[in-house]
Amino acid sequence: MTTDSYLGYSDRLLRLAGDLNTKPWHASRGAVESALNGQAAEQLRALVPRTVRRAQGAFFTGSHVRAQFEDLLEDSSAFWDPACGAGDLLLAAAGKQRLGASMRDTLHIWGKSLRGGDLQSSFVQTAKIRLFLLAATRHKERGESIDIDVASGLELLKGIRVADAYGELERTRSYDGTLVLNPPFGSMQAPADCGWASGSVSQAAVISSISASKICLGQQFVAILPDVLRSGSRYARWRSSIESVIDLKTIVPYGQFDDHTDVDVFLLAGRRRRRRTVPDPSALWWPQQTSSSTIEDIFKVSVGTVVDNRDPHSGPELPFLIARDLGDLGSIETPVRSRNFAGRTYKPPFVAVRRTSRPGLRSGGNARAAGTLVTGTQEIAVDNHIIVIESRSGSIAECNQLINILNSPKTSDWLDNRIRCRHLTVGVVRSIPWSQ
Repeated sequence: MTTDSYLGYSDRLLRLAGDLNTKPWHASRGAVESALNGQAAEQLRALVPRTVRRAQGAFFTGSHVRAQFEDLLEDSSAFWDPACGAGDLLLAAAGKQRLGASMRDTLHIWGKSLRGGDLQSSFVQTAKIRLFLLAATRHKERGESIDIDVASGLELLKGIRVADAYGELERTRSYDGTLVLNPPFGSMQAPADCGWASGSVSQAAVISSISASKICLGQQFVAILPDVLRSGSRYARWRSSIESVIDLKTIVPYGQFDDHTDVDVFLLAGRRRRRRTVPDPSALWWPQQTSSSTIEDIFKVSVGTVVDNRDPHSGPELPFLIARDLGDLGSIETPVRSRNFAGRTYKPPFVAVRRTSRPGLRSGGNARAAGTLVTGTQEIAVDNHIIVIESRSGSIAECNQLINILNSPKTSDWLDNRIRCRHLTVGVVRSIPWSQ
């Protein structure tokens, strides 16, 4: 699977850039502004099938998140994006670069100070053309003419080329400049020498971990990463590994990457430091607990034990609770659904919460961690898509009080700041503040 269909857009940009030498600026300005602000991502969705985009991990940075990213960048003599795509982060970096006496001089400077790579030649070509268009825009804003043709201008941008991010990073001992990153969001097998995970992990986690260790002491590292790395319990060791080499300055939860990509992201900025041991992730990753007590102090929190498509239908026949049977009810008695199960069961009363949970209010205005009180006298088998919260005292009154807390806007806001993944974790639910 390739992204060759994107070449059509790259060719259109090439013609646009070529016209700048022959057409008046006012005739091209609108098209240039579109090319620099979001159009590359729009054309990717229009020209490249979703299956191919997912396989390649190709999701370009939009203009809104790029603007917030650019605010985190500090002045630097050099910038490198090892997975540059269509060059959005390089455009942000170029905004931090000085202009030369002419557009030719500017492109010569940028050719030395900007480095980027991508496996897709159509993306690399697009990135270089967009940098040419940005240089043209900045010089036109100064009232200057364009003194170089597009072919010669692209030739000066020698640091932007077809390259494999992993290979380039592995061959780099130390990069003396700012490293910017919006890596692929897909999954991969953890490298054999990965010290923080094994098996299938986020590509973004692997590339960011390698990248952070490749810059020189004192140099800046700025990245856009999937929120699961910031808030997911599985990536606690990844967070510690990043802290061991990066002196973190800023972590900003951003929200959904764009209207077409159902992944929440965050922005990270810091500077390279000498490697050190970090026993626990710092307070920067999420807001610190201010309540004196949490749900864990009063309740036992666990995940339902039935994996329905895998566990054998053996053992006693039991009432069986699954997520879609919770509905929007505040309470439910013994479930009518049943199943044979020989594993751990739960005795009511307890509160059931769906693990699947999008940031913000669900449809109908329900809270993100809306709870359902389960009552009755029989032991219940519970599906593993449900988080079970059991009162240590067995009090229905405490369960009802918990439901009020879970349903409150304050708790939904707290959860959105703490975890913007598409599911809740036991650790996060345990740490929800308990307020009377």
